[in-house]
Amino acid sequence: MSKASLYIQKHQELQYYLSAKGWDAVISSADDIQPYERIVVNIYNNDQTLFWPAELLFLPGLEKDMHAYSILQCYIPMAANVPGGMTIALSDMITRINTKLALGAFGLLEEHHVLFYKHNILLQDEQVNTQFPVIHQCLLMASYLLLHFQEAFVHVITGHMSVQEAMKQMPLSKVYK
Repeated sequence: MSKASLYIQKHQELQYYLSAKGWDAVISSADDIQPYERIVVNIYNNDQTLFWPAELLFLPGLEKDMHAYSILQCYIPMAANVPGGMTIALSDMITRINTKLALGAFGLLEEHHVLFYKHNILLQDEQVNTQFPVIHQCLLMASYLLLHFQEAFVHVITGHMSVQEAMKQMPLSKVYK
């Protein structure tokens, strides 16, 4: 079976698994904007009024170098249209936060003005299905991190607080002293 066929099959199985676990997960087909099939899992805030679309995608193009393994990427755009004048402050905040994160990282696509969270998981092709619980736990961790850092990021993006002020008010502020 080719890697492309394997990815399509695993996307279907993973989407089914995540849906059974209660996630709002759908397969999104390749199109002109997104050239690869992916699973989109909506991560909601506490009061269900806001969600972030987490995109799960087996990274293509590595087949020649990774014979028995695949990389599953979880990419979550958190905020679009970040004002250009806030990129220095936001980059400083991202660096401070990322130095103590155990899993994944926040980032900023400056050319697209997008704040995001991303992590990758190395999976053995023959055992992807047995690793679905690990993927599920990574989504739970991503959800936890988004909920805990979202407000601080919004304060900095909107200019309502400096990086230092926003980080002092974060739920995990003791970690970042």
